[in-house]
Amino acid sequence: MKLALLFAAPLVTAMMFQTNPPVPPMKMGLWEMTSTGTVNGTSMLLRLPGLGSRTLKSRSCITPDTFEQAWSSLKNCTRDNVVSGPKSFSYDLTCANGRSKIHFAMTFDTPEHGTYTMHSVSSSQTMDTTADATFISTDCGGIEPGKPKIVK
Repeated sequence: MKLALLFAAPLVTAMMFQTNPPVPPMKMGLWEMTSTGTVNGTSMLLRLPGLGSRTLKSRSCITPDTFEQAWSSLKNCTRDNVVSGPKSFSYDLTCANGRSKIHFAMTFDTPEHGTYTMHSVSSSQTMDTTADATFISTDCGGIEPGKPKIVK
């Protein structure tokens, strides 16, 4: 489950690494993300069947507070190369004294659709994720902000 949420989390957390989180170039509300990730490494978890590469669909409730809360919860990480434009943003993140590094980039073609890529490297694994994100509704239904749900 943690691996699944890791694939869904970047949209929710992408802007948290700025000093003041900017207003994202997207509609607020319920978003659906289809993420495909490939994980390689020596972790015991990765030796389980079916965990090398997978596609997951998740839904997240995105609100302005989501970005602020995610930004304030980050500990022991530094950010570099933060680039933010009217339709895109990217950053490099280093955590745990250099043992974990992430490059994240997202582009919105409209306020209701975007794509992202993420490359993550740690001491025991690498992970590459690509995703497509689509706005569903201004009503998030039963999905709480900051708590993505896996869609079957």
